Order: sequence, then C-alpha cells, then structure tokens
Amino acid sequence: KKNNTNDYLFAFRGTDAICDMIDDFEFMEKKSFPFFSKRSIYDAQIASGFCHIYTNRISIRRNQSLQQTLFDFLVETTPKNILITGHSLGAAMAEIFTIDLCNALKYGLNLNIETITHYNFACPRVGDDNFSNAYINYCIEEKKCNIIRFVNYYDYIPCFTPQFFSYKHVTDYYLFHFFVNVNAKCEV
Repeated sequence: KKNNTNDYLFAFRGTDAICDMIDDFEFMEKKSFPFFSKRSIYDAQIASGFCHIYTNRISIRRNQSLQQTLFDFLVETTPKNILITGHSLGAAMAEIFTIDLCNALKYGLNLNIETITHYNFACPRVGDDNFSNAYINYCIEEKKCNIIRFVNYYDYIPCFTPQFFSYKHVTDYYLFHFFVNVNAKCEV
C-alpha cells in the first residue's frame, strides 16, 4: 500500500520450495473452482495443486486459507485501486485471485473498488475452457479488470499444464525475449 492512499498491490511469488513444486505438478486432476461468492454460471475446473494452494494452505494470518485471508483483508482495508501481479506459480495465484475477486464483486461483495489491474508474468495454464470463459466474462466483458499477460519466448512455464489435459490460457499475451550472446564478456 502506498502511504495515505487506497491503492494496494497484491504480489504473488513464484515457486519457492519443494512443497510448491509438488503442487505445481498436481495438474492431472482438476478441482472445481472454489469461487468465494459460491456462485457462478460456469463449472470452472483448475489444476488440483493450484486449488490446494489457494484454498487449503494455512496462512500465518488467522490460520485461514490464502483465499479467506485475501478477502478478509479487502473487507478490512476497503481499497479503491488494486494491482494484482505474480510470476510463474505466483502468476497462477494472481490469475485465480483476479477471477475470484471479479466474480465476488459481480455477486454482491460490497466493496467500492474502482480499478483492478492484473499484470501476469510467465503464467502456466491454470484451468479448463470453463475457467477461461468465466475469466473472460467476469474480468473482461464485465469491464472489471485491465489485464496484461507477459510471456518470455524462452520460458517453458507458460507451456506448463499441458493442453492435452484440456488446460487453456485465459487471455492473449505480449511475447518478448532476451537474446543472449554467449561469446560476449561480462564487464562489471
């Protein structure tokens, strides 16, 4: 949070520990998306590992799930402008939180949020077609969120959670790459 404003940044980190790696690789089974509002017109499915991180892990704050902690924080702080971002696994959590927040606002979460911006870096495929359609409906078509997804050409993570398991990205992306000259000397 910036001082004396109602602008908040939610930044989710990437894979950091063995338990994160285990959850990263739990994509063969899908779980129903656990919308905070408990309402949706979509039967969205996400990778079970991502669902586990979002709903089952105990956070330091109040021994709650990440999902419950985030929504409790929103109610307590009443932000006006929210930026949600993450890299890799963190991008998956940011994507999940973004759709959950937009859905909750549609179905009655009474917050006076003016803008939601989602910057997503190297996000793996999180959910199925219904998840993608729900994301498009709640976050884009309802004009609730500004979304930019960045993909590095040489990064394999955005290809993670294979398409043949029916996972799909939620939006288009900005493709960039860094060319590295292996014969160049590093001068510090």
